[in-house]
Amino acid sequence: MKRIILLSLILLCSAITLFAGDQRLAVLDTIIDQQVDGSVQVPVTEKMIELFINNTGYRVIDRTDIQSVLEEKNFQLSGMVRTEEVREVGRYLGADYICIAKVSLVGQTYFLSAKLIDVMDGTIVSQATAEQRGSVEIVLQLAEYVGQKLIRGSANAAVAKTSEKSENFIFADVSGDTQPGSENKSQVSPAAPGTGSGNRAVSASKGGPASMLFMGFSLPVFMGPAYDSLNSDIETYYGSTIERWGIGFRARGFWPVDNGFYIYADWGVGTDYIDYGSGESLSSLLVNEFIVGSGMYLPLGPASIMYVGAGIGYLNVTLQDDVDAWDLISVDSVGGFAYNVDMGVAYTMSSSLVMDFKLSLSSGKMDEEELFGFSSQGFGVMNFCLMAGLTI
Repeated sequence: MKRIILLSLILLCSAITLFAGDQRLAVLDTIIDQQVDGSVQVPVTEKMIELFINNTGYRVIDRTDIQSVLEEKNFQLSGMVRTEEVREVGRYLGADYICIAKVSLVGQTYFLSAKLIDVMDGTIVSQATAEQRGSVEIVLQLAEYVGQKLIRGSANAAVAKTSEKSENFIFADVSGDTQPGSENKSQVSPAAPGTGSGNRAVSASKGGPASMLFMGFSLPVFMGPAYDSLNSDIETYYGSTIERWGIGFRARGFWPVDNGFYIYADWGVGTDYIDYGSGESLSSLLVNEFIVGSGMYLPLGPASIMYVGAGIGYLNVTLQDDVDAWDLISVDSVGGFAYNVDMGVAYTMSSSLVMDFKLSLSSGKMDEEELFGFSSQGFGVMNFCLMAGLTI
């Protein structure tokens, strides 16, 4: 049992490492024009950092560490930031991506622009701008809008990099629903450049994963007192010549709800074939699961999520005997209440394909019944699943 748990943890950690990556992001201090109140520099920078931490899987470098490195290197960014300057800063910091924003004032209109730069080749991964006429307080509201737009652009770019034809993404699009803004109840709308009028602020909600449907194969591992007793009895009767092998099939639905929660529905069937070596006699253990549950998901990167959940359902166990390798005879069957633990990683491969690595552990509770002449309590099955699916 300990070996099985250890194996499951190793496989899950390997999948997380594969899907999430280890990309470091540095958000540089916002550049402020001379006409703009310098007190907005830190709040705008911190707002951008907050948005990246809460909405992406990047490892965001602490702002104080960035300042320490730049001071040590005696490096200062000019008002007109060149891409090569940004790349040099990124190399100093050991960052994969750099985010930099700038606030300007033209007349009474504030203009905020931000871009995400790939340190490796200097390409702009995503860029966003916003402008609005009003007082200096409007800058923080513009930062919220620009930051969300920048993150959405980087997510779309990540999928496009995976597949040139990709237009969809595992994460749903970030909405632009308006909410109350400043004290004078002004609001910002995502107006096209040059069309803004009046004081308006936008608040974009955090995007979540899309609904998904999966099908695939699983490797079942059976356990529990009932299975151990059956296994011991078979080995005692037939000796050490028996061979075991099994495989399973699984179908899964994943539906996100608000605040990082999801609901799921699973149907799975797994077999454990027991070959006595006679060439004629073959028995099989057939286990069916029907599970519904809910859990929480966590973004690991631009195109992947990790999820953990729990559910309840029905578990049915059947022992069959194959006397001529074709005709199955049900020897015994029992079913009852079951609970389930659900965890895994989903990764978007392209616009039409999502891969899912899932670990599912179910345990049946069938009181006052016997399975193969043994107590049926404690029968469990652990499935290592690899499935492919579509977003819906």
